[in-house]
Amino acid sequence: MKLLLFSDSHHGHGMLVALLRRVKEEEGITAVLFAGDGAGDADAFSGLAPVYKVRGNCDPGELSVPQAMSLAFGPTRVFLTHGNLQRVKMTLALLARDAADAGAGVAVFGHTHRQRADYVSGVLCVNPGALEKGDYALLHLQPDQPPRAELLSLNRGAE
Repeated sequence: MKLLLFSDSHHGHGMLVALLRRVKEEEGITAVLFAGDGAGDADAFSGLAPVYKVRGNCDPGELSVPQAMSLAFGPTRVFLTHGNLQRVKMTLALLARDAADAGAGVAVFGHTHRQRADYVSGVLCVNPGALEKGDYALLHLQPDQPPRAELLSLNRGAE
């Protein structure tokens, strides 16, 4: 399975259109996960794959959108949140704890506008970066293999 991850689009139409164009070229996207701050932007992907979104600290009018959710993709459970409530600008420990409490081995978050993919207390914590800067990620889930994050940018290749 291949999941598209993005966050912090902040209603940046140009990058949103560019990502949509790129994703249409990518085969096998199972789902789209949006980690907040521009929650309405995720709806642009609804025709391509199921979309799951959470609200961020810059989504005050999106009260019907949850702040966090736990999702199952085959045997892998993913915890999706913006990260501001877990204070991800200071530490990933609270994020990893909340993910583990939800039974998730992967946590997807935003808020810092910085791409990263690190294991913390056994949880793969993935920040796709800020789409407003062109950053996004793919999460690869294969049977009998650990989850793998691919950090990408509309401005450069994989890292």
